[in-house]
Amino acid sequence: MATGAFSAAAQAHLALSREIDLPVAASRGSWGNIWGRDIPAGDQFAWSHAPDESILAFDSDANGNWPLVRVRKWWTDKPETEVLNLPGWNTATFKKFMSHWYVDIHIDLQVTPDGRYAVAFGEAALEENALIDLFRMHDLKVVTPDPDTIITVVDLEHWQVVETIHTSSLGEMHDDRARVLNGGWVALDQRNSDSLSGEGGDIYSDRRVQLLSIPDLNSGPACARATEGRKDARRTHNQRACADVYKATGADSDEALGALIAWGGDREPAAAGVHADEFTEREGRKRENEWDRENGGKIRENLAMGDWGEYPYNRWFAEGPAVESSSRLWYGLHEAKEHPFYDLETYDSDGVKRNSQTLRRLLCGDPELDAPKSACGCRVISVSEGDRTLLTYCRRARHYDTDLLQRQWLTVVRSDDFSDVGVIDIENKSRPLQRLASGDRHVFVLTLEHGEKLRIYAIPEQR
Repeated sequence: MATGAFSAAAQAHLALSREIDLPVAASRGSWGNIWGRDIPAGDQFAWSHAPDESILAFDSDANGNWPLVRVRKWWTDKPETEVLNLPGWNTATFKKFMSHWYVDIHIDLQVTPDGRYAVAFGEAALEENALIDLFRMHDLKVVTPDPDTIITVVDLEHWQVVETIHTSSLGEMHDDRARVLNGGWVALDQRNSDSLSGEGGDIYSDRRVQLLSIPDLNSGPACARATEGRKDARRTHNQRACADVYKATGADSDEALGALIAWGGDREPAAAGVHADEFTEREGRKRENEWDRENGGKIRENLAMGDWGEYPYNRWFAEGPAVESSSRLWYGLHEAKEHPFYDLETYDSDGVKRNSQTLRRLLCGDPELDAPKSACGCRVISVSEGDRTLLTYCRRARHYDTDLLQRQWLTVVRSDDFSDVGVIDIENKSRPLQRLASGDRHVFVLTLEHGEKLRIYAIPEQR
């Protein structure tokens, strides 16, 4: 990994402790070509940190055998790895569609709180290309096939597949999000082109929550959700229709259920949410109208949360959603009044601000990392309050196109007093996932690149 040249007086660079090459194929095929750009299967991967401190990495492979890799003792000189192939999509399935559609793969991996099971998700959706519009201009009927998701439950104790299903077997539904809840259920947030309820007029939407039991993936409680019409009518309908789902998941409202499925936690307090609009260059910032100020951030936050798995890396945001800690505090980066810096803020579950500090070092605005007339954005990745550690990701470009990256880096600060810890430079061509992870009573920064290279960075001990 390339490292940047930092001033010793300005920043401490966190050392790379070790690299682990995961036992997966170097080339795992491609999902086709979009506007002249090949889409490698290695770009779609997910990971999770299990309660036993092992790391699980789940990769897509165009041959249909998707490797799940477990890495134990990753913080030592002798890590232990093992591989289990899971059923997945392959290019042969979509070969007949390639001339009119391109394949959009979404992948996710979640672990039950007790560490007994891992649940792997692989969605395949066909996105229309320009030829479809041409056919429709000539009144030719073209029907885009419905998306489908493969869900697989793995017994982590015995390292074997327990059950696999295709969500297409549940009906003509599109799974927008999925979440392991209460350790015993997979919750699918679904939508359909047809109304799920034949009564009540237009207050009933085409959305549904479907629960599947873990580990056998049998259909459990389900409910059609109302998302349109009067607020009181929606609430009354959802409380009645979703009572069994609320009971199974521990949610007490439609809003709480939506938050559980979207990011696996409490409903985000409005004050902790996205404040700023999408990027404008920090020089020559345009004045926003009132509607943009009030709604732009929420719209973009919803778009971000609508993606499977990790926060989308192919979109630029001035701010990202806040992150909830184990103590139910929310940590978020919001643009400070003093441009181009960020305020790192914490809020309690009621939206009361507990702490706020303008950070002038290690994030956007630091002259050793940022540059004038550039688009620079940072977001909180994760927080470990027990270790007093907070991880953020930043990237800078001349414009908003990810192909024009000038720099990207990770920053670690203390979560209690927001003091500096250090930075990790990331190569511009790299698109790794990042997280904090505990191993042997220490906390580390981990990155995973293309589902095949795990890097571990040591964090200095607290003084």
